[in-house]
Amino acid sequence: MNEEWPKRLLLWPLALLSVLVVALRFRYLNEPFDNDITIRMSYAMAAIHGAAYYSDLFVFGPPGGLWVNELFVRLLGGNEYAVFAMGASCSLMAMWGIAGLALRWSGSLAALVAAATWAALSIGISTEANQPNAEAYVMALMVWGFVLLQQPSQGKHLASWPWAAVAAGLLFFLATAVKHHMVFMPLCAFLAHGLIRWRAPGGERMLKRWLIAGTVVGACWAGLLTYYALTGRLGALWDGLVGHSLAYAAAQGGVLANLNANLAFDQLVPEVQRGHLLLYALLLVVVVAGVLRQWLPAVLIMGWSLGTWVAISLPGRGYPHYYLLWYPLLSIATGLALGFIVKRYLSRRPLLGGVAAGVVIAMLMGAKLTEVALVDAEAAVRVKYGRSGGGLFSGARVLGLQLRDLKCAQTIMEFGASGLHFWAGCDPPMPFVDSLYAAPGQFPDKYREAMVANLVRQPPHWVVVRRSFLGAERDDPRAVIWREVSKTVAYEETRAYGGAMFAVFERKDASAAAPQ
Repeated sequence: MNEEWPKRLLLWPLALLSVLVVALRFRYLNEPFDNDITIRMSYAMAAIHGAAYYSDLFVFGPPGGLWVNELFVRLLGGNEYAVFAMGASCSLMAMWGIAGLALRWSGSLAALVAAATWAALSIGISTEANQPNAEAYVMALMVWGFVLLQQPSQGKHLASWPWAAVAAGLLFFLATAVKHHMVFMPLCAFLAHGLIRWRAPGGERMLKRWLIAGTVVGACWAGLLTYYALTGRLGALWDGLVGHSLAYAAAQGGVLANLNANLAFDQLVPEVQRGHLLLYALLLVVVVAGVLRQWLPAVLIMGWSLGTWVAISLPGRGYPHYYLLWYPLLSIATGLALGFIVKRYLSRRPLLGGVAAGVVIAMLMGAKLTEVALVDAEAAVRVKYGRSGGGLFSGARVLGLQLRDLKCAQTIMEFGASGLHFWAGCDPPMPFVDSLYAAPGQFPDKYREAMVANLVRQPPHWVVVRRSFLGAERDDPRAVIWREVSKTVAYEETRAYGGAMFAVFERKDASAAAPQ
């Protein structure tokens, strides 16, 4: 490996980038979060109070994302600081892993540029990158899985190599336990290596390393399914893994139709990602040129890229946070491309090479720093989700903070006020079924029936309903459940809370029994 400067000098700029990443994320500490984040946080808060996943709490897919949230809730509590710490730690973990891959494959300059590219991309507002959606966990885990699979540098002992492969397998398992279709990223990378490069020098040893990691992933999934079978929750887990996932994909035409649709340019690189077209082009150049030269890292990047495209395409949605999965690849490709140019054309002018890297970093960071300076925490949610969606999340935060004063002395249930339980700091009534946030037909009726039965048997003191759900015979599951509950339990609207967006109802018998 041709080093432009000693590795120890790389630590200082990486440390400064780390500080910058944390500082920029801290600006959005009080942003009204979307329902994906607040639902996972609410589940984690309930879990630390004894609620069980897939019985008290039904989950869309695998439980890995909830494990991450639960870890941070246990460390910091169910609050904004836990969300901030999740986002910052995942971003830093991914950045250092990206730098490690670029350093091994090209050298210090490539590592610095790759890390700086990631630092800029990972704070994007319009791309939803500044908050920890599930993709944030996946990227951090996947990147380090690929780091651990790399062949040791020359002169290093190979004895620890199998154990590193075991660790990589554990990280890949955790990533797929967040979203199970993320398995295509390591799977396609493995197939690309196995089909193209296994006969190269050292290729058989690398293939064994992949097989060790794959065996660990399979064993962990077998253990997870066995655990839920022994605890009587395998059916609910299976509904989340297979039933809901297939229904979710089928809503847009089905798995094959979704893959075909994502070949179109508008889906492959949606409008919100068009500002990164040059980085996508660099990725394509690195893959094509590297594979033609039979460069092993390029083969891995090619497989990783194919798996990323599959993982993004399968659900059939074009949500901006899905496309964050490209960011590690875009960052590495940018670092490798600039590293190659400097080594090829500026190898005798290291100062000029450093200036070139500085210009690229300044351009990347300048654009993001401008965006962060112009968009504060309250505006960010509207930039990402529009006036309607942003107003919904913002309104839920305001109402939740008002209800937080109740200290959970009374139970609260919401229909359409996404994030209310998180902001109010109160666990939802059990069992809580997040099929309330899905379209009709995506979940078995038994989960909604269990929800209704519990709310009738133990009606919450307060119920918050989005006003658009009132009066209309809508088939939205949240509206349907509210109508069924309100037919049995008497509620009346209160003026103490609520507003134009949400109606707040208090149980009549609770109101009458309250002290005057």
